[in-house]
Amino acid sequence: MGWVMGLLLSFSFQHPESVLPFGKTLVVSDIGAFGKPDGRLWKRTEKGWTPWVSGFQDPKGLATDGHRLYVTDVDRVWWVDTRGKQGLFLTPRMFTPRPRFLNDALVVGDTLFLSDTENGRVYAFSLSQRQLLTTWKVPKANGLFHNDQGVWCVSFTGPARLYRLKSDGVTTLWAEVGADGGDGLWYWKGTFYIGGFRSGSVMSLRGKEPGVVMEGLTTPADFSIWKDTLWIPLLQAGELLPVPLNAQR
Repeated sequence: MGWVMGLLLSFSFQHPESVLPFGKTLVVSDIGAFGKPDGRLWKRTEKGWTPWVSGFQDPKGLATDGHRLYVTDVDRVWWVDTRGKQGLFLTPRMFTPRPRFLNDALVVGDTLFLSDTENGRVYAFSLSQRQLLTTWKVPKANGLFHNDQGVWCVSFTGPARLYRLKSDGVTTLWAEVGADGGDGLWYWKGTFYIGGFRSGSVMSLRGKEPGVVMEGLTTPADFSIWKDTLWIPLLQAGELLPVPLNAQR
């Protein structure tokens, strides 16, 4: 399977890590310089990509409940509303064990799921009560997504593996993905799309048989599908790659 490549978009992104639809537009998290408090969010506007919210360390995963964004930032989580107002939502002490490398985020109903790649955990928090509900063990946990079969997590391993998280805290291995360093994860029209950060690829998974969608990318990170387009942050390249899905050939 192959795709017609979209045009690379590069404004002033330094290390774009995650892209997510929010309201009627897209938001990108930009780590900036690693380990420095220069991380920010960008918003897509009619004039292009505009710096929107700053004051983060190394922002990565994005999730939304429709009213707020939730942004992972190393060992804590921030909230950001539609006006760009921000506040601290979860502190390191609210986790057990304490987080070391929070990565992706996902909201399902009143539950906020967070992956910690270094601890090999997925945490579930109540949004309304801001309390830890449960955790799952997933080796090198990274990308998260939800469909009618439940919550899924891809591992930042070689090869990447896709896991299903059950309500009783049990993690079930679903399939090996065929990529190295599982990162982005999205489910669209019956197919999982899974990014390989280290292998520079995007894989498809329909059932349990992996296929190649794209190869030769530079560090594809946490992508999204929006308006029939796959939006892929290329972290080390500092670029955003839009790939129209209706251009499949």
